[in-house]
Amino acid sequence: MARNVKIRRFRVADASGAAALLHILLPYEPMTAARLLQYQGCAPSRISERWWVAMQEGRMVGWASAGLHMWTGPIRVGSLFLGVHPDIRRQGLGARLYETAVSHLLTLTPHRLETSVYGPARETRRFLRVRGFRRHQRAQVWALDPASAVLSDLPKRERQAARHGFRLVPLREFTDRPEAMHTLYADTLRDAPAESAFVDVRFREFSCYRFQDPMLDLDGSFVILAGDLPVSYAWLTVEHDRHLGFNAMTGTLPAFRHRGLAKLAKLATIRWAHDNDVKVVYTSNDERNADMLALNRALGYVPSGVFDVLSRRIR
Repeated sequence: MARNVKIRRFRVADASGAAALLHILLPYEPMTAARLLQYQGCAPSRISERWWVAMQEGRMVGWASAGLHMWTGPIRVGSLFLGVHPDIRRQGLGARLYETAVSHLLTLTPHRLETSVYGPARETRRFLRVRGFRRHQRAQVWALDPASAVLSDLPKRERQAARHGFRLVPLREFTDRPEAMHTLYADTLRDAPAESAFVDVRFREFSCYRFQDPMLDLDGSFVILAGDLPVSYAWLTVEHDRHLGFNAMTGTLPAFRHRGLAKLAKLATIRWAHDNDVKVVYTSNDERNADMLALNRALGYVPSGVFDVLSRRIR
């Protein structure tokens, strides 16, 4: 049993310590105190989100979060995430955090519970299986060194797109048009592989969580226009202190797919990362998304782990 460990609700003063712990638990994800506090402020009351931290002699050694999924429509899905610092694993803290999070979720009468596990983490997967969770989704996590990327055909691709009426622009050009980005984001997310479709992507939440994300780089993210209509995009979040980027989302409207637009937009993010001292760019894609998996291979991304989503039906 982990000694002298107290679990309590997250406080604003915990943000820096929580970001440092999440660097260990999710090493591919850009995270800062500012981003955590932005997320906390974005959470709508209807999802009843709660965060907890585990403290041992002033050091943060565990994290748990739980609430309802926002955008899955009438299906009530309870989502939890928890992690324990490697130094004190296998001492019962994970079970304590789990019980704390699940006790909260069960008061919200969800249809099922859902959680995620990154990396090998065999013990975590066994822990969840014993508690009735089964894997229903797996994503491949990829990594790319921008210095190794082949960018020589990017100007040619941009000229070819222009001949067909498409224009590549940085996301910064849309700071006064968030509604257009919301429409594009929601329409491309709607058919993303998932057990529950994202059918209720609300503008206020999209704007707060995604468009106003303090780590979303407006110059390193790109949109492709057909006339004035945004039809494809690739967004990049960046943590400059760690020289780390993450392809937050890449998508194309169904009517404009298979024209090389997503590749053009993603290549533009890689070029920007190369020119701005980003040493590694991560991305992840569902293993059923053949188009995006093929695109990442073609761009030179290499496998860097897996990300599993597991669920447990309640009713």
